[in-house]
Parts: sequence; structure tokens; C-alpha cells
Amino acid sequence: MADHEAAPRSPDADPKAAGLDPVLAQLLPQLNAAAPPVGDGTDAAELRRGFGELIALLQGPDAPAPFDGEVTDGEVAGSEGHVRVPVRTWVPRGAGADVGTVVFVHGGGWVLGDLDSAAPTARFLAERMRVRVVAVDYRLAPEHPFPAAYDDALAVLRAERERSDGWLAVAGDSAGGNLAAALALAARELGLRLDAQLLFYPGLDPAMSSESHQRYGDGYLLTRQAMRYYWESYAGTADPGDPRFAPQAARSLAGVAPAVVTTAGIDPLRDEGDAYAARLVAEGVETVVLPQPTLIHGWIDQTVRVPAARRALERAVDALQLLREGSAA
Repeated sequence: MADHEAAPRSPDADPKAAGLDPVLAQLLPQLNAAAPPVGDGTDAAELRRGFGELIALLQGPDAPAPFDGEVTDGEVAGSEGHVRVPVRTWVPRGAGADVGTVVFVHGGGWVLGDLDSAAPTARFLAERMRVRVVAVDYRLAPEHPFPAAYDDALAVLRAERERSDGWLAVAGDSAGGNLAAALALAARELGLRLDAQLLFYPGLDPAMSSESHQRYGDGYLLTRQAMRYYWESYAGTADPGDPRFAPQAARSLAGVAPAVVTTAGIDPLRDEGDAYAARLVAEGVETVVLPQPTLIHGWIDQTVRVPAARRALERAVDALQLLREGSAA
């Protein structure tokens, strides 16, 4: 694990003092200004509009090149009879029926995000690994608190395992990393074969008790105040000790799928991701740990503007690919 340096807590502090990547240090004031404010009385619909504008800023004005393959929208039957879970699937041109599948669960504090915000990373996974990628448009909080998002993501994972007995992984960022980790635990309990999990800076600790929450809770895009709002919006009547809600609460991680865990060094969620990775290693799970000490939360959405974020995404996805190749050996 990487050593962690102290950083200023003030949003007005010089970002270079935090050890930020220099390109990101120049961009950060713009990101902080564009981020929608979160606090008491926040309107979820307004917050989603602001999030969409932030994602558009990060992606830049140029439309991406057409995907070389097939992109389809569909639905999966949810855990409740009346629920249909929207999904979007990317299949690269020339990929066979059994190339393997990654179920991608987007981030956004369980309140934000959709298939469009998931698209750049889902597409990158498909192109880089030459696999089939299925993005999950789970129900959002606060309108649909826990366990709605978990149930929807699990329904998609089950459907993908029923569709094929080939290689299957789950990936997710932030809140999606929470859900991906919870799915890996569920797969173990259900006897559902899952071959790998990729967790990008996962949100795992509803108590927000780590040192990184104190150090980086203001001024680095994701704030402690925002994270509190997201956990409270998602929680509903959840028991904080329920691993489906907070995967770090699991008594044991032994026997879950091999993992790639990658974090951001200047992120309120850093310590909980690092601690989860350390537990995976200690409990005998094959784990690749990729700390990114110069980046902030949300870096998979920053790859167009920040070359270091692009390199970090490449390393994480390549590590997942190595797990895939190792499982076939």
C-alpha cells in the first residue's frame, strides 16, 4: 500500500500541497466550482442536472468516435415482479458469444448517474478487454432507498450468469464500487460463480470514520457533507451491519472473487478502500492493489482531461484482464 501524506482540509488551500497531479491541480478549481452543492434540503432532481453538466464538462465538447461494435439497450427482470432493470450492452466487433462479460455498476452516491454517465467507462472496458460489457441502470435514491439498487444490480448479475457459463466479472466506481463489492459477497453466499471484481475507490463505510474523511473532506470535488447526504439518501431502514449495504461489515471476505482495488490518494474514501483491499489480501483473496496517490475521487470520469487518470484506468483494466487470462490458464 502507498504511504499517505497529510493534506490541507481547506478548499482554498494550494492543491499542489496535497500532492495532486499537476494537470489535475490546474483543473480542480473549475471542477469544484462546477460541482453541484449538496446539503440539507438538497433536491435530487436538481442535483442530477448539475451532475450531468459536470460530466459533460469532463468529457469535453468533442463527440466520441463511433463504437466499433454493437450497442444495445434492453431490460432485465428485477427481483420484484413489476421491476424491469434497464441495461446497456457493448459488444466489440468480432467478439464471439463467449468472450466474457463485465457487469458495470456506475457511481454517483446511489443518487446520481445513469446509462449515459456509465457509457465512457463501459465502452473503455469493452474496447480494452474485447469483452461484452453490461451497464446497470439501477433505481436511484432517495426515491428508491436500499436495497433497491442492490437488488437491481444482483438481478442483472444473475441474468448474466444464467445467460452464459463463461468468464464473468463485476466492476463499479464509488457507490458502484460498493454495489460491486456487495455483489461479490452475494455471489459467494449464493454459490453463483463470479470470476473477478474491479472496485474503483469504493464507498464502504457509512460511519465515514476514517482519517481520509477528515483530511480530504473539503476542496477535492467530493466533500464529506455530500458523502453524508448520499449515505443518508441510500440508507432507508438499512442496518449498518448488513454487508449488502456496507460490504466492509462482512464477517469474512474469504472465498470472494479475485479482486482489483484501485483508490485515489486525495479522496475522503481512500482509507476505506485501502482497508478493504488489505482485508482481501489478509483473508487469502487474490488481489491486485493499485493506489493512485496523485488523483482525486471520480478519476475514471476525468480521463479525457487528466492524462494521469487515463493511465490509471488503463492499469486497472489491464489488471482485470490479467486476472481473466489467469483464470483461463
